[in-house]
Amino acid sequence: MNKINYMITVAAVFALGACSIFSSPQDNAKRNTFVVFFDFDRSNLSEHAAKTLQQVADSATQGNVTNVNLLVHTDAAGQDSDNQALSDRRAAVITAELVKDGVPAAKITSSIFREPDQLAATADGVHEPQNRRTEIILK
Repeated sequence: MNKINYMITVAAVFALGACSIFSSPQDNAKRNTFVVFFDFDRSNLSEHAAKTLQQVADSATQGNVTNVNLLVHTDAAGQDSDNQALSDRRAAVITAELVKDGVPAAKITSSIFREPDQLAATADGVHEPQNRRTEIILK
C-alpha cells in the first residue's frame, strides 16, 4: 500500500470512528421512548409503571419536549370493543399520572393499536403480556 492510500485509509477509519461518537436520530428516539406494561384486563399502574412514568415526567419537564405521545397496545385476546375501552382507560390512567407529575395535559396525545403492532406475534385470542403495553414517546 502506498503512502497516499494508507493516509486515505487512516482518514476514512478515523472519520467512521468519529461518527459513532455522535448519536443518531434512532438513538435519540430510543432514549426518548419508555414502555409501561399492564396485567390482563387491567388499567391500574404497578409500582414499576409509576416509577417509569415519573421518569417520563422528569424527562418531559426538564427537556425541550413539545409532545408526549402514548401508543396504547392491547393483546389479541378479547373483543375489539372491549380492547378499545380498556385502551382508553389505560391512556386515561397514564395521562392522569403524568399530569400529576407535572406534564401539561395539552402536551399529551394518545393513539390506540391492537394487533398490527404486536411486540410478540400471536394468533387471535392469545393472551400475551408483552402486547399489553403503552409506549410513551417524547418529542
